[in-house]
Formats: sequence, structure tokens, C-alpha cells
Amino acid sequence: MRLILKIGVLVVLIGVLLMPYEYSVSGEFKLLPIQEFGIRSQVASEISEVFIQEGQIVRQGDVVARLVGREQERQLQESRAAYDNVKAKLDLLRGGPKTEKVAKAEQEVSAARMSLTHSEKELKRQEEMFRNKAVPEKNYDEALKIRDLDKEALEVAVKNLNLVRSGAEEVEIRALEAELKLREVEIAFNEKDMELTQLVSPAAGKIITAFPGQAVGQYLEVGDLFAIVEDSSRFIVEIEVSEEDISSVKNDAPVSLKTWVYPTDTFEARVTSIGPVAYEKSKGRVVRALSEREWRVEQEETLRDKGKVIRVLAALPNENGMFKSDMTGYAKISCGKTTVGQAFTRWFVRFLLVEVWSWIP
Repeated sequence: MRLILKIGVLVVLIGVLLMPYEYSVSGEFKLLPIQEFGIRSQVASEISEVFIQEGQIVRQGDVVARLVGREQERQLQESRAAYDNVKAKLDLLRGGPKTEKVAKAEQEVSAARMSLTHSEKELKRQEEMFRNKAVPEKNYDEALKIRDLDKEALEVAVKNLNLVRSGAEEVEIRALEAELKLREVEIAFNEKDMELTQLVSPAAGKIITAFPGQAVGQYLEVGDLFAIVEDSSRFIVEIEVSEEDISSVKNDAPVSLKTWVYPTDTFEARVTSIGPVAYEKSKGRVVRALSEREWRVEQEETLRDKGKVIRVLAALPNENGMFKSDMTGYAKISCGKTTVGQAFTRWFVRFLLVEVWSWIP
């Protein structure tokens, strides 16, 4: 009788172990928005006004804050003044010689010619008097010197008149035209900097930064983060699956989710992708809207080491807005049919095939 009972128990046990079983692997998950963007400053200045608050819905291109922009305004005004200066010079050269300048140059030539005529007569008179021994030689030399100076003055006046009449050379005009284009580029660059003193949302979504209005007066360097906007119409379910179980996970596999917020409800999703690498869970991950440096600064506690995990992603609609970013819970990923025996002895088989195998010399 006992033998029959033992055989019966063994048969039942074998039967139970061979029963079909829906096998699944589980892991902690976190909800991430489908899109998340950082609103960053592209110029250095302090914040003067903030137009948003936490939870506010914004559209792409909406102005969310304004910077003071004193340095940007100064550079813009300087570049415009430099442009006006070059343009005035160019207009003057393109306009050709002015009548007033030509008339003045002609008067200078006429005066120089009259001076030369007078000095030549005086030189002739001094020469005759010197021959007749009526004046010393130095008087003649002085008159000769004055005549030569007047002659040079006339040559200079004639050259100046010809220059005024000829106008600017083409090379001078081209040089000023090139400088004018450079000033135009500077103005366009500085105008863009002035536009960038208005911080705009790069995408439509919800502001998730806490108390953004308290940032008034804060100085932002180029690239500093002001606020984060996210699209939470759908969520990415980031599931951390142990590396021992990842071989059983397939794309498009069904996923059941239990959140800490709604423990009585089970939500369904499907695997969309499987991460290409494993990482130490203690190191966490880098939030997309933050740089690695900013993420490390915000980490206030070190997660305890839980071994290596691989990210498995699934998609979860959020039509009624019940889910929030960074909500957590547990996920079960369906891995297909197996037997009860295989499902509950996988860890032991893996221990034998890997751990015990490593002990064999």
C-alpha cells in the first residue's frame, strides 16, 4: 500500500512538473515620457522674467522666459553704429567729387600760381640788383628759395586738384563694400543673440520643472538648463531585467504592469525594444534632458548594487492622463509556454551549468 502511495505521489509530482505553464520574467520599471526636452540658454545673461509655472501646457515656440541681455544689446548697437560709419564713407566715395571741394582745390591752384608769378618777378629783380652789386648775395639766395617753394606748392596744388576731380579709386570702393558686408554679418549675428535672450520651448508639452518662477535673477551660462518640457501623451516603460533572464525576452512580447499608485489595476503593454548593453544598476542612467554632469549633481543617494540589468522598453498610452513621469512599479514580461518544472528549476539549471562549471579545474 505504501509503495502504491509513493508511486502515486511520484506520478502526480511528475505530472505537475510536466504541466504547461505561462512563464514570465519580472523587473522594476519606471515611466518615462515619450519626449523630453531641456529648455537651455544659448546666450549668457541673467533671467529677468518667467512666464510659465509647473504643470503648464506650452506649445512649440512659446516664450517661457526672458533674459536681461545687456551685453547682447550693447554688441548689437556697436555693430549697427560701425555699419552706419562704413556706409557713410562708401556713399561719399560713390557720390564722386563734390563741387565745393573742386572749387576749393582750384582756388588753391590759382593762389599758388599767383604766388609763383610774384616770387619769379621778385627773383628776377633780386638777380639784376645782385649783378649790379646793389644787394648782397644772401638776398638773391632767399628770393631763389622762395621761388622754389612756390613752385613746389603749385605742383602740389595741381596734383590735389587732379585727385579731387578724379574721385575715389575702384579698389577703395571694393574694400569698403567688403567691410560693409562684414558689418551686415555682425548685425545679423548680434540680432540673433538678442532673439535668443527669449527662451522658447523647443516642443509642445508640459512643464515639469518645480517653481520655475523662482529662477528670476539667476545667471545662466551658455548651455545651462532652465526648465524641462515633456510630452506625456504616451509613456515609455523602462523595465530593468536581470541579465540572467534577458534571453527569454522577445520583441512584441506582452507585458503586464502593476504600479504602486494603482495597485489594484493591471495595465497591458508590449515590448518595443531591448537594450543592446548591460549596465550596473548602481550607476543608474542619464536623463535625456540633463547632461551627465548635471545628472551626477542631482543624484543625492547611491542606489545599492543589484547586479547588471538590461533595459527593456515598452509603450504605454496615457490618454486620460493618469500616469506621471517617473512612476514606478513591477512588470512581468510574458516569455511563452513552458513546463512547471522548467519554470521553477531554471535558476538551479543555470547554477549548475555556469557556477558549478566554473569550479571544475
